[in-house]
Amino acid sequence: MKEMSLVLLPVRESDIDYLISLSERVNHQALNDALLLNKDHRLPHLTLTMLHANATHELLHESMIGKREEVMLKPETYTYTPSLNRHIQWAVPVVTSNILTLHQKAMTVRKRHHVNTEISNEKCGWIDRFKEHSGSQYQPHFTLGYGDCNITTDGRTIPCEVALALLGQHCTVQQIIS
Repeated sequence: MKEMSLVLLPVRESDIDYLISLSERVNHQALNDALLLNKDHRLPHLTLTMLHANATHELLHESMIGKREEVMLKPETYTYTPSLNRHIQWAVPVVTSNILTLHQKAMTVRKRHHVNTEISNEKCGWIDRFKEHSGSQYQPHFTLGYGDCNITTDGRTIPCEVALALLGQHCTVQQIIS
């Protein structure tokens, strides 16, 4: 069984570099690099859904893989504080009906392919609870790092593409499958 996610990935190298630079700023201010984004195994992404699945090849045939979407960042970042009492800094997009539609399609994929697991760790907990953060509770974002700090974005529009990815530590994108 694999821990996977359907995500929106930036397609321009300059946008990937920009989001990594925001992550570096957050992590520098917070003096915590546990969630520092990079191009090797912690790619910037916007999560549409997370799931445990056995059949990767079946997921690759989902019609939403490869779809493109323009994601415009809001100028301010947002500090999310889950029940873990840890601050997480997000770059938040303008939520559009297209992003919400992609999320709904991704949740349909999750419904067809998700397998519940008995594994107990932080990443699996997030995956299993993702349904609780979907629908009207869905908050699309690019995670930048741990910390409560004041940084701003330049409000750019980032062209993204839907991809299937393996999840790494802290639910980051460790590897692109397609």
